[in-house]
Amino acid sequence: MDLHLRNKAFVVTGATSGLGQASALELALNGAQIVLNARSQDSLTATVQMLVDAGVAQSNLVTIEGSIGTPEVATRLTAAAL
Repeated sequence: MDLHLRNKAFVVTGATSGLGQASALELALNGAQIVLNARSQDSLTATVQMLVDAGVAQSNLVTIEGSIGTPEVATRLTAAAL
C-alpha cells in the first residue's frame, strides 16, 4: 500500500528504540524524510545504520542529538523538518 509519504518530513523523537525506532523504519521505508532525535549520538548512528541496512536511503535521514525538552533542540528539529 502506498502511503504517499514521499517528500514529506517527519520528526521522530526517541528514534533509537521501541516505538520510535519502529515508526522511523516504517515511515522511511515508505519514502518519508526522517529527522531522528535521541539523547545519544552513538545510538542515533546505530539506528541510521540499521535503517540503511533495511534499504532506506541515507539522504532521507537527518539526526539531531539532544533532549526534546531543550528549546534549542526543539528549534533545530523544527528547522530540519521544514
